[in-house]
Amino acid sequence: MSTAASVITLQDKHGKPLPNAIISGGYSSQSTPPQSEQTVHPVREMQQKHRQFFPHTLAIAAGEAVSFPNNDNTRHHVYSFSSAKVFNLKLYDNQFVPSVTFDTPGVVTLGCNIHDQMKGFIYVSKGDDFWVSDEQGKVSLPDDVRRFTVWHLALSADHNSKVNFNYTAHAAPLPSILILDTVLVVPAKPGQRFGQRTFGQQPRGGSTKGLRPLVQ
Repeated sequence: MSTAASVITLQDKHGKPLPNAIISGGYSSQSTPPQSEQTVHPVREMQQKHRQFFPHTLAIAAGEAVSFPNNDNTRHHVYSFSSAKVFNLKLYDNQFVPSVTFDTPGVVTLGCNIHDQMKGFIYVSKGDDFWVSDEQGKVSLPDDVRRFTVWHLALSADHNSKVNFNYTAHAAPLPSILILDTVLVVPAKPGQRFGQRTFGQQPRGGSTKGLRPLVQ
């Protein structure tokens, strides 16, 4: 299997980079994904500081645990009603660090019951084969990955939409730019609003979701 990599830039339809886009991959029919040994993953971490979740978006493999340390001088009440994981961590301060195990693949939207502006996302992948775009929207994929799923929180108002991309029928390199038809404006920093609309609210008129490859 080739160890070469393709660098792809993910952008919205206005040409702005999309950080924290998560690509979960499949390999071409001529190759198979690397078989990982049974390993014990360390507990991942999503902090609460300045009354925000940090990182704002976290990608993990199914079966991994995430701790939620409180680094603020106020208590937090972390919860999720998402179908992939329903949980409720009632009011706690920085003396207690709870953790939660996420066994079901899917998107988990987090909130704080006493700080409505706090929103966070955990993307639970079926396996270890996932990649996350950086602040410039760039991500490096192994050349053997020819079909994959892309998730980004701005693809839909409920943050659950994903788009599939299949390049197995082509021998050409992957496109250098992928444009996502987002329906929400990505905030510059966690906690900001999407344009003039509250975080997660459906924009007027909506938009078509999808993925368009642009070869340069």
